[in-house]
Amino acid sequence: MQQYVLRFRAERLERDIASLTLSSTSFEQTQVLFRRWGAVFDDGPCEKGKCSAGIALGDFTHAHPGFLVYHQRLLRLYEILGGRPTVVNAHITILDGFVHRKSFSVYTDVSPCEAGSCGSYGYTLMGVSTTSDSIGVDQMSRHPSYRIGWPGGCEICVEIYARFTPQASPEDVERAGRLDFSCVTRWVTPCKTQADIMPGAWKQAEKDRQESSAK
Repeated sequence: MQQYVLRFRAERLERDIASLTLSSTSFEQTQVLFRRWGAVFDDGPCEKGKCSAGIALGDFTHAHPGFLVYHQRLLRLYEILGGRPTVVNAHITILDGFVHRKSFSVYTDVSPCEAGSCGSYGYTLMGVSTTSDSIGVDQMSRHPSYRIGWPGGCEICVEIYARFTPQASPEDVERAGRLDFSCVTRWVTPCKTQADIMPGAWKQAEKDRQESSAK
């Protein structure tokens, strides 16, 4: 039940973050959202000229990390019973009185047996959607207003991200930036891959690869 509550709250938070518009949503408007979600400020008091705030939601394991670290058998039982160690993060930056950057992410654990090894380690599946003035997009690229990718070199994580400029269309943001919150509650067929956590972004990346290979 607590996984479903987390999913419900995560979906509400995502809608709130989606309602923020870069260079348009004011400092005063964000204060309502910060109070609603109990935002934590990174650099001291939140001021109109500059403010950086984070919002975190988590399940039982997020609230009691030390307990389960030292009781691995209970963690395994928790996962068998449908528990999915998950953290949802939102981050908002304000500059000169308006929203300058926003991001939303979901980190959910894949247990060792789900990962295919049944050994000591699983991995963390991560999906991240970010909107910012600067996202490192080559203006000659296929999609100048957004970028989809994934980092390499992490042995205990699998990540996919979608980064958007303010010029990205609402349709692109909705399609490529959507996170699949069923990953928080799926049990029999748990999320394991980038295609599971951000299906729209993965589908677009696959389409781009095929089109590039065909040239």
